[in-house]
Amino acid sequence: MKNRVEELRRERGLNQGEFARAIHVSRQTVSAIETGKYNPALDLAFAIAKFFGKTVEDVFEYQGGKNMYCEKCSRVFDGERCPAGGSRRVRQPADGDLCFLAEQDYLSTSILEDMLKQEGIPFLTKGVMGAGLAVKAGPTLERTRFYVPFEHLQQAEDVLDGLTGGGEETDE
Repeated sequence: MKNRVEELRRERGLNQGEFARAIHVSRQTVSAIETGKYNPALDLAFAIAKFFGKTVEDVFEYQGGKNMYCEKCSRVFDGERCPAGGSRRVRQPADGDLCFLAEQDYLSTSILEDMLKQEGIPFLTKGVMGAGLAVKAGPTLERTRFYVPFEHLQQAEDVLDGLTGGGEETDE
């Protein structure tokens, strides 16, 4: 769930400690809410909205669908446990989080890179084998993982669907 707590707090000229005292929580709770690591219970969400003179919907935006981010493998998914590795070390995704998009073979890597560049989507690639092994095994056996910032993930998934014909992403 995205929120505007930090933006609204700063507009009021408050630091996290001052705001925390005003709504009767710790500064750490305010920090966790602002960074998306914690979603407040309804009573706290209403208290925050009331403090700013806003509705809950004006302060908090439920994004639905894919709503958790695994810090271990960088995947965005539904649920409380990462489907890739079973990790429970998950949280709400935030803008700037690098998210796993896909793993591609040698030929598809160049095509996906070009398509993402054409759409203006920033991305990071990482070879699965590593440079040393890729040199010994040959580049055609190398696989590349693509990561995109969370705020570009949906657009990048649409591009990937165009490349794969709407199929499922390749697993790691």
